[in-house]
Amino acid sequence: MFLRKGGTSSAILAIALLIAIMASANSVVNSINSQASALGSMVDVGQTYLALQKNSTSITNSELTPDVANLLANRTDVQYVLPQRILTVTLTSNSTSRTVKLTTVENLPLFFNIKKASIKGKIAESNSPEVNMGVALATLTSTNTSNQVTLTFRDKSLNVNVTGIFATLTQSDAEIVAPTEIARQLTGENDMVSFIEFSLKTDGSEAAASSIEEALPKDVKILKVQQLKSFIHAVNDQTLSFLNVWSVSIFIVIVAASYIVATRLITEASYELAMLRSLGSKRKLLFTLVFTYTVSVASLGAILGLSIGVVGAQAASTMASWIEPGATLAPFLEIEQALQLITFTFLSAILGCSYPAFKHAFRFKMEEAL
Repeated sequence: MFLRKGGTSSAILAIALLIAIMASANSVVNSINSQASALGSMVDVGQTYLALQKNSTSITNSELTPDVANLLANRTDVQYVLPQRILTVTLTSNSTSRTVKLTTVENLPLFFNIKKASIKGKIAESNSPEVNMGVALATLTSTNTSNQVTLTFRDKSLNVNVTGIFATLTQSDAEIVAPTEIARQLTGENDMVSFIEFSLKTDGSEAAASSIEEALPKDVKILKVQQLKSFIHAVNDQTLSFLNVWSVSIFIVIVAASYIVATRLITEASYELAMLRSLGSKRKLLFTLVFTYTVSVASLGAILGLSIGVVGAQAASTMASWIEPGATLAPFLEIEQALQLITFTFLSAILGCSYPAFKHAFRFKMEEAL
């Protein structure tokens, strides 16, 4: 009978909105995680590693000697070894200057083969001042094959010919790739490299990678490239941790709301409760009435909130796809998550209403004693 009271609908709606916030957030995160996991399963991360100087903070300030490359090349479990030197240079082309990244490689054909590059023109030769330019950078600077550009590193400038423009669909498309001799002429250093890219022959290569790292000098570290799955798992864990902390605050609010709902019921229905007590109802019945009312309000609010949250998230994603066709999300809520939200709402309501319900029943006991 208490569910017909005027404040019941507003109490249910208040709890429903709190649950809707969590339901919509979880449904959107589920959709993002599903797409990210699918992407991670489609991308072939391979067995490619980088050898870097251990104390370096970036690839550009890492320096390794050729001895490291020789150690890697002599191992039978290594498929290929590709030493590279990275320099930040000033590119002058068509009377415009900009700062770009210069990657110098000893074996350019192997580099472009690994990158699966398409080249317009020809690969630069090591015995000539020639370079290859990424298609994005070439478009930005209006550079074509057979054009001459100037590379400046610190106080050293070098005029080079662009013999080919390549496309790899990677960040290399915004860089210049050249033979190692170009770096030697710009820096005056003959041997140093920034990092060494190498690949292992076997798939179960974690043990092999550890063995290689132990065999290398102590000041060298190796990193696996394209660790997309590990990155996705880390992002998912952080997102779930945030949602868990946020959920705790929401359920604390539900505890407080349940306390207020129970207290208001006792105040507004004091006449009905007094009549029941005068007719001989036991304190247990009064406690059960307040308890059942509050828990029913919270449970109905949780069910309504789940519906509002998921439907609202799906409607918002649909409108977002109309505004931006590339924004495709399909929010959904797992059954376990829905049951978890309902259960915790139920427990929060119990925690919130127990004290005022018990206090009310105890008050009648005190009045009987008087």
